[in-house]
Amino acid sequence: MEKRIITAALTGNWGDKSTNPALPMTPEEIAEAAYACWKEGAAVVHIHMRDEEGHPTMRVDLFEKRP
Repeated sequence: MEKRIITAALTGNWGDKSTNPALPMTPEEIAEAAYACWKEGAAVVHIHMRDEEGHPTMRVDLFEKRP
């Protein structure tokens, strides 16, 4: 039997709620979506963090925020 690692790309680097209302953008939404993916078998999640205005950011403090 072959082993597989399932990766879920949750957020993308563009778009917002106007183009996809289901897009997780806040740490709380991302955590909820990641947990749902884990329950379905994903082992890894790939995310792009968003700032308070919904723009992509690499701010470490937002990555460290816990829901």
